[in-house]
Amino acid sequence: MKKEMDLQTLYRSLEMLTENFFKVENCLYQWALKRFNQNDRELFYDITSSYFIGRKCIIAEFGYSRDKRRDQEQVVIGLVTTSDGFPIKCNIYSGKNQIRRRFQRLLQTLSKDTLLKRLSLWGTGGC
Repeated sequence: MKKEMDLQTLYRSLEMLTENFFKVENCLYQWALKRFNQNDRELFYDITSSYFIGRKCIIAEFGYSRDKRRDQEQVVIGLVTTSDGFPIKCNIYSGKNQIRRRFQRLLQTLSKDTLLKRLSLWGTGGC
């Protein structure tokens, strides 16, 4: 018989994951590199946005819209993959974030990782 999880236990688990997000992310990254034999010396970065109709997304804000929807709030999504397309990092930002700042912060984050001392990072220059 399956035991149901109460809502408070679920919330506490999410709090613990949030507090240890970077540790969990790094452990999963190391495991995936070994398990799926991924090359982490050449990474690809893509950034996009998604707009929302409604008012329930707490991080959605007005900003530059690639969809030409200046009338809708949006979020910005950044994804880093290996050359095989294996996702290793995904971040979601408020809709008013500038791409240049997100890219600079991504480079800082990746350069702190000791495995990424020699790295080629590919991205598109278009907006």
